[in-house]
Amino acid sequence: MNIRQYIKRDFRHRWSEIKAALITLIIINGLITFLLILGENFEYDLFNMISSNWLFQFIASYNFIIIVMGFISGFFIFFNIFSGMIISRQKEIGTIKAIGGIPETIKSVLLWEILIVAIVGVFLGIIFGILGYEIFYFFMKSMYFIQNNIPILGIIAQFILYIFLSWLFGGLQVIFTYGKSVAKLLSDDVELEEKLLKPKKTKSRKFRFGLAYNFAKRNIKRQRKKSDRLFLNILMGMILISVALMGSILFKQTVIDNQKAAYGENIVVVGHKDVVFQYTGRMVLYQMHLRSSLNYTRNKYLLDSTVIPNISSIPGIVIDSRLVMEYIVQEVPHIVGYNQIGQTRIISSFIIGAHPERFIPNTNLIEGNPFRLVLYLSGPYFITSGDWLESNLFDDSSVEHLLIHGPQGGPPNFIPIYKVLGICSDPINGGNVLYMNINHLQEISNITDHNLLLIKFFHLGSLIEIADELRDLGNDYIMLGTDWFLNNNLSYTNIFWIPFLIFPFILFGIIFYNLSSHLNFSIKRQLKDFRILRALGAKYSLIKKTIFIQSLMEILLPSALGIIIGAFITFYLIYTQIFSFILLILIAIGIFLSSFLIALISTYPALKLVKKMR
Repeated sequence: MNIRQYIKRDFRHRWSEIKAALITLIIINGLITFLLILGENFEYDLFNMISSNWLFQFIASYNFIIIVMGFISGFFIFFNIFSGMIISRQKEIGTIKAIGGIPETIKSVLLWEILIVAIVGVFLGIIFGILGYEIFYFFMKSMYFIQNNIPILGIIAQFILYIFLSWLFGGLQVIFTYGKSVAKLLSDDVELEEKLLKPKKTKSRKFRFGLAYNFAKRNIKRQRKKSDRLFLNILMGMILISVALMGSILFKQTVIDNQKAAYGENIVVVGHKDVVFQYTGRMVLYQMHLRSSLNYTRNKYLLDSTVIPNISSIPGIVIDSRLVMEYIVQEVPHIVGYNQIGQTRIISSFIIGAHPERFIPNTNLIEGNPFRLVLYLSGPYFITSGDWLESNLFDDSSVEHLLIHGPQGGPPNFIPIYKVLGICSDPINGGNVLYMNINHLQEISNITDHNLLLIKFFHLGSLIEIADELRDLGNDYIMLGTDWFLNNNLSYTNIFWIPFLIFPFILFGIIFYNLSSHLNFSIKRQLKDFRILRALGAKYSLIKKTIFIQSLMEILLPSALGIIIGAFITFYLIYTQIFSFILLILIAIGIFLSSFLIALISTYPALKLVKKMR
């Protein structure tokens, strides 16, 4: 029999084991591929959604974190998969050594088997990951997203990395196993004890539970190697589940809280319908196509000087009068740590001039003082910095800055009018938004009027009076509430976070599959012992308790450790000022209860094997 025939026969003989390894590799690589492509295409949108200084470097390092987590998970997964494949062939290796088999041939066969499993599993995982993203993109495309770039180099690097890991860990296991003596290879890794624990005559429930516990503990000890591998698998899985579930829920809740705080309550936008629709169109995360260049400073868009005094006289409202326009902005990037913030580009930026003393929090700065006044280096102007890109992040303000150019400026004749040490990129306006003191903006642009009003009302009667004032201005002036945009943005946020919530549930499925397979294998080796127990008068309920307790003992300890480690990692990644300990504890309890449920469900396939003993 040549090597090729032997490998085919071995794969058929051990197909259940090979299938488990392939499924695990496909799922893990599929998830990593999906998240890498997601980060490549939606990192900017994710960044703008969250819009918080404490998450900036985390989001900027999104792909790097995915690669590191993938490498760590790959380390444990490959180590356990291939150690299991080699250990299950231990006696066969010992037999071949005993009859004088050629060491190089044995090693070659085992390494080829490992390589085939790794290549097929990683390749199919990448394919399924790409298909999964395309399905996700199909639904997101209806939300007017057009990003669909596949990071070919990153995927190739992932493929090479995982094949290298498989060769490394598989080869080490082959060398380690083949180095054992023939006697040790041929000996049973599980030795039956000389006698079983005999049940006493008492019918106490406490004693019966103690007997089931002792029997389950004994079974675990008899299969120490397999139990240790299962322990590592569950531990690593629970760490990833904890980080993914805790992080995704807390991040999502933070985004929703930020959006609610940004829009505020009982807010209406008043102005010419073209300006209002353009302004509110920027509030919608998924309707980028609605934005177009508009000359906001045309006379027909400017509010009449009598409008603001008339509306201000209405009781029960607060007015934030604004001047909005578009300017050409040149962005010069800078480095924070190892991450580059921004890029060298020239863009048309939306400028919002507002009165700091009358600032209404909606679609604007989320956290901190909304107007940080910084003295212009060579002039009397002041500027406002944004949320997460604050002026204190600029190490060298002479190099790292933004230049605002007047409407007449543009390539190739730029006319710098205003130097800015920060840009506001809030989650509502998609990034290209600058906030300035309206007095300085009016001075720069030579426009003294306003073209937009934001009004906070405290009772519905005020809206009727505002509508009466607008009716006198003609049909071109409208009043539009922000509730509709808030609800649609929240719906988009929920859709966007679905992949992050799916990830831990898939890992739960992997843990269930591993635990169920382990229990099935364990029960097959214990059928003889169970028959002896039945012959001694033990009831079927004792066997059920034994299997259930063994399942609990296998999963609860690594689950608890994984949750604790995952909580510390999440605590490290998330800014403590928004950290909800109550929410974190509730999530941890939910994960732990899920582990208990997995332990319960995993016993069902094993119990089917012993039903015939009833």
